[in-house]
Amino acid sequence: MAKYTNGTEYTLKGQPYSGPYNLVGDTGVAYTGEKYIFGISNRLKKIILSDEEIDIGIYKDLNPSFYNAVLTEPISYYPIITDDETEQGWFYRYFVQRANNKNNPIIEVKKENFQKIDSRFYYKTKLSWFIKGTSESLMRLNNSEVEYSKYIIPKIDERLKNLIEFKIY
Repeated sequence: MAKYTNGTEYTLKGQPYSGPYNLVGDTGVAYTGEKYIFGISNRLKKIILSDEEIDIGIYKDLNPSFYNAVLTEPISYYPIITDDETEQGWFYRYFVQRANNKNNPIIEVKKENFQKIDSRFYYKTKLSWFIKGTSESLMRLNNSEVEYSKYIIPKIDERLKNLIEFKIY
């Protein structure tokens, strides 16, 4: 569902963005336009103000739920493949990255942790990871998932270099 911003929530190429935007999937990542169109919609960057940039007293009064939010921190996780996932040949992987610096570490987390992490402060992506098939098919399928996730976490390909990780032999 499309929303509208007046220029105080997001930037586009370093400039305040006002206009329609949409949130993609359950990641909370915002893109320009009333609906996401691959190759046309541009990713918007959330404006996060430091304490020095705002009057905290006024901000607290206007946005109490935002100011008083309890932040869930990511807990690093290494997937353990279940029998069901082995049988179906794929499983979901969940990754987060603190949004204030593109060089922050990319952390793999459990689904439950992923769902609690606030997308106002973290980039979040969920991808399908294929584990059954030839090495070539797994590399092609998993690379496609990684490439799509780069729209949300640009350096995720540096984190997911082994495209046949978890392959069932």
